[in-house]
Amino acid sequence: MRINKASIVLRKQVIIGDTDVSRKIFTIVLMMFILIYVSSGTWMVIENIPLHICEQYKFHEIIYFTVVTLSTVGYGDIFPRTDYGKLFTSSVIIFTIIIMIPR
Repeated sequence: MRINKASIVLRKQVIIGDTDVSRKIFTIVLMMFILIYVSSGTWMVIENIPLHICEQYKFHEIIYFTVVTLSTVGYGDIFPRTDYGKLFTSSVIIFTIIIMIPR
């Protein structure tokens, strides 16, 4: 709901374009940036709590993991180690698929 609200506010404040296609592209890109940023922060908190200080992930590694995972490449060099991290990653993937289905 907040993502849609943010895109509506930005549409009114910023000149996005005159066509519906350009507005839809802007909304999808904005939603993906917000999804990547929020899910990366949440995944970092979930994964770094039980790990020792020397084994913790850095934020740029988490952004890389999120982009690679959501683009379905999945190199496997960074992966969730905890059960909660695996559950969260699966739910973010499902949520992303639901968002990307055309309406």
